[in-house]
Amino acid sequence: MRILTSLLKNNFFLLVVFISLISGTIYFNIDRIKKAKISHFCIEKIEFDGNEHVPDVLLLKTSGLRYKGNIFNQSLDVVKKKLEHISWIHSVAIRRKLPDTIYITVSERTPIAILQSKHKLYLVDTNGKILENDGIGDFSNLPIVIGKGAEKEASQLLCCLDKFPKIQKQIVFAVRIGGR
Repeated sequence: MRILTSLLKNNFFLLVVFISLISGTIYFNIDRIKKAKISHFCIEKIEFDGNEHVPDVLLLKTSGLRYKGNIFNQSLDVVKKKLEHISWIHSVAIRRKLPDTIYITVSERTPIAILQSKHKLYLVDTNGKILENDGIGDFSNLPIVIGKGAEKEASQLLCCLDKFPKIQKQIVFAVRIGGR
């Protein structure tokens, strides 16, 4: 029994030393790669996927990513938060494709109505979020909602109208008055 206990203690000590050496080596190498100007880990490509209404140029500018920068020096969480500030962006997923690519997948919001406010037109999504745009363009077929708080209630109105497709096809605009 003493021999078994002695072996376990010795092997446990060796295991702890081995794990310490391995983790120290890994930490040292990652730190060295981050600080080094190694050409294999410089950003050569930034790829975007899922964006239909937000141009790649805007995504690149907003992200703050720079070509030729070290791929490990980029905080993907910071880039994600920056991109989520674009009104059209619902969610963002970012990953590194070693050795030299950052791959960004975006999910855009879907406009459901056009809000008319202060003589201007804005697109609105299901959550009442106003989307930045240069014009309504491809969305001119969407119903127009007018009135205080209309953007927040557009989704509920359109959901109710789904039950009456004949009436829904005839609706061009809806006015919200007195909270109704």
